[in-house]
Amino acid sequence: MRSVRRLFFALWPSPALRRKLTDENAALVLSSGGKPTPSANLHVTLVFVGEQPAQRLDDILAAGTSVSAPAFTLSFDRAESWSRSKVLVLPATHTPPELATLVERLHISLLDRQIELRREEYRPHITLARKLPRAWLTRPIEPFQWHAQEFVLAESVSEEGGPRYEVLARWPLA
Repeated sequence: MRSVRRLFFALWPSPALRRKLTDENAALVLSSGGKPTPSANLHVTLVFVGEQPAQRLDDILAAGTSVSAPAFTLSFDRAESWSRSKVLVLPATHTPPELATLVERLHISLLDRQIELRREEYRPHITLARKLPRAWLTRPIEPFQWHAQEFVLAESVSEEGGPRYEVLARWPLA
């Protein structure tokens, strides 16, 4: 068992949505020149918990269990690069109030359990590629919607070929 775990709460796509994201954006990823995100790692981060001692896992799981929020729909209609982090992303067209509520409730639940978090502006997105060699222009994509019906706690596990994300727990959205 790992003594330190790198954790995050996320929206996790269904297998069908994962295939759609991979297939329909393959040309964009190729043209970006970046390193593609493995299909199995595609997600929308809700809260990055970061590196935590393994003994805190039960507290983090309890934080997820204590949160309830309604289901919602995210819309996506463009791809863009974020030059500071050198990533190609599909940013959500807007942040639904239900998503903002879910993120805030997770933050509060984690802080109630003395889990320290970095506070950053929340911008929901799907990362398609990393390590872009150059700035890349924003481009429209075929619009699609993601009907979020659950959230997960996932762990980033370091491997030789890059990180692998493993779902540790799932919770339904009402």
